[in-house]
Parts: sequence; C-alpha cells; structure tokens
Amino acid sequence: MNDDYKEHRRTNEVEDILENSEAFSEKVNELIENKMEEQYFDKILPLEKEIVRLGGSIPKKNKSEIDIRLKFLQYTPNDPFKEQDRYPYYWETPESDYYRFFKALLSACMERSWIVIAHPCNLNDVTSYWLKMFRCVDDLDMVFNASKEEFVRPFKWQGKVNLCIYLNDKLREDKFVKSTKNNHIISNHFLPESDIANSRNQSKNNKTGKPIDYEEVDKMISEILDTLD
Repeated sequence: MNDDYKEHRRTNEVEDILENSEAFSEKVNELIENKMEEQYFDKILPLEKEIVRLGGSIPKKNKSEIDIRLKFLQYTPNDPFKEQDRYPYYWETPESDYYRFFKALLSACMERSWIVIAHPCNLNDVTSYWLKMFRCVDDLDMVFNASKEEFVRPFKWQGKVNLCIYLNDKLREDKFVKSTKNNHIISNHFLPESDIANSRNQSKNNKTGKPIDYEEVDKMISEILDTLD
C-alpha cells in the first residue's frame, strides 16, 4: 500500500467523520427545536390562553422576538484565568479577570477605531451587546429589525477583516472561550458581508501563516493581560 493511497484513504476517512458530525449536529438541533415546540404547546400556550381568559393580552411580537433572541450566538467561557473556585460564575462576575478582560478588550478595540458605535446606538448599548457575546451579562435590551427578523448590531467592525477573524480565532485557540460555531459568531456579530473561511485561508497563505499586522492583535491582548496582574 503506497503512501499516496494511505493519504487518500485518510482524507476520505476525515471527510466521512466531518459529514457524520454535521449530520449528528443537525439531528441534535432538530431534537432541540422539537422539544422547544413541545414546551411551547405544553407549557406556554396554556398560560397564554389563561391570561387571555382573565382579560389580559399577549404581545404579538413575543414569539418572534424569542425566536430572534435564540439566534444571538455566544461564546462559551473556558475559565482562562482558573478562577471558578473563587468565582463560581466568573463569567458574569465584574470582579473576575474574565469579565475585566473582555470589558478591556472592547475598550482597546474602540481606542484603535476597530469598533465604532453604530447610529443611533450609544456606548452603553455597545458594551451590553459585547458583554452578552461572551456571556458576561444575561439580559440585553436588543433592537429588532422586524422586516429582516434580526437584531440590530449596535457597533460596526471598521478594522481589517483579517484582523477581526484572527482576533476571534485567537480568543478560541488560546482558550479564553470555546465554540463550535466560530465562523457563524464572527459573521453574526462582526462581518456579516464577509466570506470568513476564504479570508482566513488567504491569511494562512502568508509566510507567517497569519494575517498582515497580526502583531497588533497579539500586542493588544498582551497589554490587557498585563493590566490584570
């Protein structure tokens, strides 16, 4: 059995695994959606009917807003500072290094004009939205675009596309956070009009295997970590 054949077989095996993984993920999502529908009809709908019977009313937007909120993708905290013993819910504890890191990361991105506030939102809107992405806050008063059935992002990424992708990848690869939907999160919150996978591949073709000026991201993160010591 020659090396080319072995490599070809390994490639096919990997592709099969990925295909099965995607099918499994789709099945899990389908089961979750079905369960949520069951919960609605079994638990929520009877309560709505009782509210109406007692003279109350159900907001017409309620269900669509719930559906949109479920589309708000978030990273999962990975306890990068090993502080869960001290703060069991470190990701939403303002005194934790995790919380302080991501709040400082937003400030650093805005200082570099990589992130700018989108009109008519304000800094509080941006901060809440950003912290929500990293699960530092639970509640968020989101603005909805009814015609597009999506939430309105209160900020825009104005830095280089490849640096945005590199930043998000680095947060995951350095185990600050974890996610199986990294590309979707980047597209969802930062670069809705970009081809994330293609842009990343272009950066990998560079001599360093990283985007041009990647050192700016590394330096920014290093500076923030220094302030936490």
